[in-house]
Amino acid sequence: TPAGGTTPYSYVWSNGASTASVSGLTSGTYTVTVTDSRGCTISDNVTISQPAAALTTTATVSQNVSCFGGNDGSVNLTVSGGTSPYSYNWSNGATTQDLNGVTSGTYTVTVTDANGCTSSQTRTVNQPAAALSNTITPSQMVSCFGGNNGTITVSVSGGTPSYSYSWNTGATSQNLSGLAQGTYTVTITDAKGCTSEGTTTITQPAAALNASATVTANVSCYNGSNGAISLSVSGGTAPYGFIWSNGSITQNISGLVASTYTVFITDSKGCSSSSSYTLTEPPQLISNAGTDFNVCGETVATMNANTPTYGIGSWSVQGGQGGILFNDSTSANTIVSNLPIGDNVFIWTVTDGVCLASSQVLVSVTSAIQAIAGIDRKVCDGEINLNATRPQFGDGYWITFSPGVVIEDSSKAFSHVTNLNFGNNYFQWTVVNGTCR
Repeated sequence: TPAGGTTPYSYVWSNGASTASVSGLTSGTYTVTVTDSRGCTISDNVTISQPAAALTTTATVSQNVSCFGGNDGSVNLTVSGGTSPYSYNWSNGATTQDLNGVTSGTYTVTVTDANGCTSSQTRTVNQPAAALSNTITPSQMVSCFGGNNGTITVSVSGGTPSYSYSWNTGATSQNLSGLAQGTYTVTITDAKGCTSEGTTTITQPAAALNASATVTANVSCYNGSNGAISLSVSGGTAPYGFIWSNGSITQNISGLVASTYTVFITDSKGCSSSSSYTLTEPPQLISNAGTDFNVCGETVATMNANTPTYGIGSWSVQGGQGGILFNDSTSANTIVSNLPIGDNVFIWTVTDGVCLASSQVLVSVTSAIQAIAGIDRKVCDGEINLNATRPQFGDGYWITFSPGVVIEDSSKAFSHVTNLNFGNNYFQWTVVNGTCR
């Protein structure tokens, strides 16, 4: 600012400026010559200085966001040159030198020094492309009640590989197998420490596979085949398959003989159960009416059947009883009377009220027969004619007890005999009607 002399003044600067004041100068020494209206001059110089170095900034992303959607990102800012102190203005409104606890995004900072000089930097804080997530699947439920063949499969995506696994059972594998019924939880941790949790439940059939059977019919008669078993199945997982020890594959079986039957039941998951059931039968009914026999000239006979050890017996006559009378038809050794001549078939039936066993005996009744050989006689020579009475029923024949005697035809009642012995000669006339004689 000039003083004295005579105004107005004129100015000449070493950089060519002609104003009293100059601006927009770089660093350096500037000289000004001031001349007044009378031509008097005066000169002066001034030095413009600058900071030792330009204001510069370096921004570094010191940590990207660890977990998708997180806010642990940070940017480190280094400032040099210019004139301290510095002020900071971030695009998110922060005024600190460094940024911490930020989400993913692009951040710009403007640094201003004490002289108002500025420098800007832009940096991008990244995060994983997707959040750490998992899909936990019970790939196999427990097949059989109380079993341990359940399996769980885990699929992981997002986050930052590699992953580690921590199950509530203490297991550290990705997938689990050999599991019993229960709820299983896994915590998955990625390389940045981000976690994801999944829970699933392994189920089992509500109850163990079980069978109960009802013997709906034991075998009613000895050596019969009308037994039946009805089977009820519960628990396990339907449908069920059946294999019986007799080869049947149905749930219920019938037409059975007395025996023990075992059924093997398999459900749709391969669980199995077996049970055994026994069918009984009554003791064997034994009927023995005795051996056939003949009755000669009588109308009464005694039967000779077995007395049953099981059941009760009774007599009947084949073709109807007619006039035949039983003293006690339930007695094995009963007396029968009023027997007609001829063949009579008697049936001895033993029963337990349901089953029957029977046998037959033939009683042959023949008329009464007589054998009349004639009267004793004396002869004077060595021959004689035998003269018996011809039988009304059956046939007769002669025999002799005297050696050497010859009977011409022993089957005839009237027969010539020669070669008689001296003394007594004995002859017998026998009549036979069936087994009667």
